[in-house]
Amino acid sequence: MILETAVLSIKPGQETEFETAMKMAKPLIAASDGFQDMEVRANLDVPGQYLLLVWWDSVDDHEQGFRGSQRYGRWKELLHHFYDPFPTVEHFGGSITPGKTAIYDKIGIGYDNTRAPDPRIADRLVELMAPGDNARILDIACGTANYTGMLARRGMDMTGLDLSATMLQAARSTNPDLPLIQGSVDAMPLPGNSFDNVMCTLAIHHFPDLGKAFTEIARVLRGDRFVFFTATGEQTARYWLANYFPDAVKRASELDPSVDAIKEALKVAGFHRFEFVNWDVPENLKDLFAYAGKDNPELYFTEGIMDGISLFSNLAHEDEMASGLKALRADIDSGHWQSVRQQYDHDQGDYCFVVAEK
Repeated sequence: MILETAVLSIKPGQETEFETAMKMAKPLIAASDGFQDMEVRANLDVPGQYLLLVWWDSVDDHEQGFRGSQRYGRWKELLHHFYDPFPTVEHFGGSITPGKTAIYDKIGIGYDNTRAPDPRIADRLVELMAPGDNARILDIACGTANYTGMLARRGMDMTGLDLSATMLQAARSTNPDLPLIQGSVDAMPLPGNSFDNVMCTLAIHHFPDLGKAFTEIARVLRGDRFVFFTATGEQTARYWLANYFPDAVKRASELDPSVDAIKEALKVAGFHRFEFVNWDVPENLKDLFAYAGKDNPELYFTEGIMDGISLFSNLAHEDEMASGLKALRADIDSGHWQSVRQQYDHDQGDYCFVVAEK
């Protein structure tokens, strides 16, 4: 594996437009043979400057493959007019230090203690997938197979796939007869046209690249409907949690794909029809993900709750966690939290189901 790097200097005042364009352009490069992953990071010391990092199988995959494709023409149209000066691209070899383990290997231990499947989410998934009789359903990034197992117990023909060995070990302990496969969503060890439906719950923000992942999903999907449950970046940014954990919520909203990025990735993958169905957190939610405490802030003081939520376990620094919980505790006790909660009211949904069809 090789690493492509470039320092991108953006014309003054055009940073926001550049970031939007980059999110739209990412599926174009991700559809290339040999593409592995990509990151764009803002320079904290130099305003308007960004570091582009792209991992490839080989230099030729970048120089000959992507740059020789029609997608590169669209990439140039979206991005090149922002640069001043035009960047120099360099390629580097493999790392001389070990890489990080999968995020969910870190939070997988004890995950089931707080992340029980909620029947209302399962019901909505089934309703939107509308599977036919004897349909084979693949659950992508199934984690500990909570939703996979729940639907299997309802008589559905389920298969789960996840990258994390820790998650799958926990899944097999509670679902010994469930077909579970370890693999990456962007290179699934599965034959094409092998599933009637594909589903996914709260995981697309961890995919290395949406375009490549959605293309793989389209490859294994012999039916025409892929349904996933997620939060868009726009929705996450509206959580009242931002009042107490601003840096973590900002990072999460940047990791959660925007509506436009999801649409672009689906189009690249060959999904031509898609619908966003907004969903608000209900009372007594069983699956305690990030905004489960929307109307019950005491939930965030429950022992172990933060360990199963990547927004807190992976994106919040220790100091921010301590100060945020202290401020939240004070606002709950004084009653001021209700005022904070009202400031973040909106009608755009806390999460959404996305229904995509080929």
